[in-house]
Amino acid sequence: MQFSQNHQKIAVFMAAFLLLFIGEARFNVTGALVLSLFDILWIFLISTVFEKLLNHSGFRFHGLNILVFCLMLFAFVHTLFLIERFVWEPLFFKADSKRLPFVFSKDSLIVLGSFIGALVGYSNKQRNEAERLNFEKQDMELRFLKSQISPHFVFNVLNNIYTLAYTKNDQAPDAILKLAEMLRYVTDECQTDTIQLERELKYLENFIDLQILKIGETHAITLEYEIDDYNVRIPPMILQPIVENSFKYSDIETSPDVRIDFKIKIKGNDFSFEAFNTKKRILQSPASERAGVGLANVEQRLRLHFKKNYKLKIDESENSYYVKLEIDLLKTKR
Repeated sequence: MQFSQNHQKIAVFMAAFLLLFIGEARFNVTGALVLSLFDILWIFLISTVFEKLLNHSGFRFHGLNILVFCLMLFAFVHTLFLIERFVWEPLFFKADSKRLPFVFSKDSLIVLGSFIGALVGYSNKQRNEAERLNFEKQDMELRFLKSQISPHFVFNVLNNIYTLAYTKNDQAPDAILKLAEMLRYVTDECQTDTIQLERELKYLENFIDLQILKIGETHAITLEYEIDDYNVRIPPMILQPIVENSFKYSDIETSPDVRIDFKIKIKGNDFSFEAFNTKKRILQSPASERAGVGLANVEQRLRLHFKKNYKLKIDESENSYYVKLEIDLLKTKR
């Protein structure tokens, strides 16, 4: 793909050089050759400048940017015209005043053509990027659907509920309700690109409660909120793999010294989620191996949805594991 695009650019520059040379050759062949090379260099410079501006991450088509582009077009045209008027004209064309309308028209076409070329290149790049992201999104959604909720987790919960029901424990109805809410969330509400944070948190609360049901009442697990706006929307199930990993690698069922802490904070346009768990040394493994498919999928979904407006930090020590996710909601809303 890149090889083909480079050859297309070379072909366009060669065609532009020939057209410029033919247009100038009627006045002076030597001057036409020199001036055509000079104009090609300007075309390359101008198109590069416009490409850089168009590809800038913060660029948007609005009034101020349009005004800036118009001023740049005006400046480039007059710069080219003045150079040709006071450098090339006296040198090759004996300051022929009859050429001035032709020179100004040619310089205007050079600048405008360079801008249009940069705009077409930008449009093609955006289209190719959109197609790539759409393909990745479809692939990601397929993997997401396959891993929304672990069958192993459901079987364990059902076994625990069976034990509660068999012993006529009063917690059984509440556990059934929590599992039903989780399954409803996964099958119905998770089919959209984003979900209200409040709904995602309810799922996590149910998940944590059912984990506690399995291990017994404990004060080793904390879930803290510091949230200004519960209506913030995030991709569904984006936090669940992080929470699940904290339980999976904490050895909380057998170790009395384990701690699992979660903290969610939204202040203004800043979103942060922290997960911390202690671990036994025997469970130590490289972070890349520990993260596995779950966190890899989380990061890919974050990149597809939030682009560069997030940070995912993973720290692992001999006895602990820590994940911090930060999202700039203001840039995401733009």
